Amino acid sequence: MAGNEIRRSQAVVPFGVGSIVEFRYEALMPAGLDAWPVHTPERIRDQRLAARLGVDHFRVPPPKPDRNASSGTTDPLPHIRFPRWHFCSRCRWLKQADLFDQRRPACDNMETSPRLKHKPPCGESEEKKRRRMKPLRFIAVCPAGHIEDFPWNAWVHTEKGESIDRNRGCKPERLYFYATQNGGLSGLMVKCTGCDRKRSLMGATSNGGLKGLTCIGAQPWLGEHQGPCAGPDGFGPPELVALQRGASNLYFPVVESSILIPPHSARVHQVLEEPKVRKLLEGSDVPVPEETLRAIATLRGVEIAQLRDALEGQKLEGGEQDETVHRFAEYQALRRERREPGDLLIVRPQRIEDYSSPVRDYFDHVSLVERLAETRTLTGFTRLSPGGNPSPLSVGPLDWLPAFRVHGEGLFLGLEPDRLYRFCSRFIDTRLQAVFSRTVAWGTRLLVTVELLLLHTLAHALIKRLSFEAGYGTSSIRERIYSAPSGHPQRMSGILLYTAAGDADGTLGGLVGLGRAGALERTLVAALEEVRWCASDPVCVESTGQGPGSLNIAACHACTLLPETSCELQNRLLDRRPVIEFFSDSSG
Repeated sequence: MAGNEIRRSQAVVPFGVGSIVEFRYEALMPAGLDAWPVHTPERIRDQRLAARLGVDHFRVPPPKPDRNASSGTTDPLPHIRFPRWHFCSRCRWLKQADLFDQRRPACDNMETSPRLKHKPPCGESEEKKRRRMKPLRFIAVCPAGHIEDFPWNAWVHTEKGESIDRNRGCKPERLYFYATQNGGLSGLMVKCTGCDRKRSLMGATSNGGLKGLTCIGAQPWLGEHQGPCAGPDGFGPPELVALQRGASNLYFPVVESSILIPPHSARVHQVLEEPKVRKLLEGSDVPVPEETLRAIATLRGVEIAQLRDALEGQKLEGGEQDETVHRFAEYQALRRERREPGDLLIVRPQRIEDYSSPVRDYFDHVSLVERLAETRTLTGFTRLSPGGNPSPLSVGPLDWLPAFRVHGEGLFLGLEPDRLYRFCSRFIDTRLQAVFSRTVAWGTRLLVTVELLLLHTLAHALIKRLSFEAGYGTSSIRERIYSAPSGHPQRMSGILLYTAAGDADGTLGGLVGLGRAGALERTLVAALEEVRWCASDPVCVESTGQGPGSLNIAACHACTLLPETSCELQNRLLDRRPVIEFFSDSSG
């Protein structure tokens, strides 16, 4: 898209394919990956994550174009115009825009508006003086991720309680949208001047508000591509749900992440990721000539043998991995000392004997992660709820996904596994079993066990406390859970609490300082004290299921929940009771 008005908006969202980006006078939707620029300025190589997701590489969204730069700069990310229905703020006339319009449509209404009976219509003004129209804020969404415009024409021509036929209504449309003195949706009125019918939006967003209007599989982020829709459960197209375009349940991105670990975190692998080096290697014969490798090694200050081994390792890397296997490799790397110069992962394990109770009693490992790098990639998105099959980012499968890399530091804690497994085997509760059964409909890539709930809730408690101690905002600290039951081949019982930023220098080191002996004990004791009670008790602690999908038990906004940027499980699978009882258990 070439219009200046569109171009100024490209840098607002790194990649939110299928979302709706709000601006002062318009709303746009980032287009699918098929429409992205062919030549992007930067690519990311993360062999472990690429193998797990079945792609070759990742691409960084291009930055906002520099008007002062020379020609040949990277093209911006394309957007489409959605919602398509717009209204004129002067005469209140409704008009549909094209998905690919460069600018907001101008009002060319030649009919006398019922709201401006004694004034000339907008279409009689000079074209350059016509008022630009604004997008309407109501849309229709499918549980399977499809989205389309609200059926304005069919809505106004349907009586309350009747099924909506999308083909019903006057042709061509002669609709007006205006507000009355009534409050809420009952004060928003749609009128057809073709037949003089009118109807308010009362009940449009309620359950069954769009009765009879089934999904046709519209995917505007992929252009005109649509249907058929099989529904989220595969049993046919469901009824659409009316939402306002700023609703919190309109868009749930599915983001996968991976911590860069040896050997991929080594400096020699960073050399291979440099655009100039990659271009040189891709232009060379296979195998790469010795002279080319020697020149790269000399210029970048690395051993030629290391460069050759890293290059061969990239070629051999492949095969999709299970999520548990993928995390187990990180779990092992975070427990080992790593101090190589230039490495993107620097880990300093601490002597557990240097810590006092309760850290020494309940933990078997503490690592100060002074430097780490994480790759985050968007693989899809869902609507209405975060569970289910994600909507695609492109018409067909591609060998890449959008991603970016962040750098930071953190704190790795490993609970004593045998003690944890003994406790969890004794902790049996019917409320937990009900939660486990509900996770089948929601779906999660992690193994849902009592161990996971305990580790996850402990991570939330520590993040809340660390935000006071470290100086970071709660939303800046993230969690990564390493959990697998006792009988699993990859036994894990750890949590990584970290903060990361897009700058290559990472963050300031506040979390690392709080992981040392003397500081960690105080933080843990304070976190456990805060998690023992909630302002909503006894309602919270006696709950049989609360929160999104009723997948939490004793966990609510008053005690445990975190900002969405911090929790990798969307504030689900939390329960304070296992944490309280585990750290009160003196049986060992």
